[in-house]
Amino acid sequence: TLLPVFENYLDNTPDSKVTDVVKQNVVILMATLAKHLKQDDPKVKPIVCKLMDSLSTPSEQVQVAVAECLAPLVPSIKDVAPQLIQRILYQLLESENYGERRGAAHGLAGLVKGL
Repeated sequence: TLLPVFENYLDNTPDSKVTDVVKQNVVILMATLAKHLKQDDPKVKPIVCKLMDSLSTPSEQVQVAVAECLAPLVPSIKDVAPQLIQRILYQLLESENYGERRGAAHGLAGLVKGL
């Protein structure tokens, strides 16, 4: 499937303005893939975790894309949503990096929108 290719790209690509647009599209493709899976499919949670990790990318384009993609996936991860919200709140309040805090804010908005 395409999922391992997307995950590999997100894990091994350095942050730069050149790759931000590609990362944004990879994030959208991963989320679209997850939307077409059944809600109880075990692949949905790892995809959501990968999307959450992408929020720390210092690109607002990527962060907004992740936030928009998270909302439709929240029904599939309702059981772990409280832990994800706690994790993202911690990052929002405790991170020293402005880009990470901004990404956490976008992610929190996406999660809340999906609840």
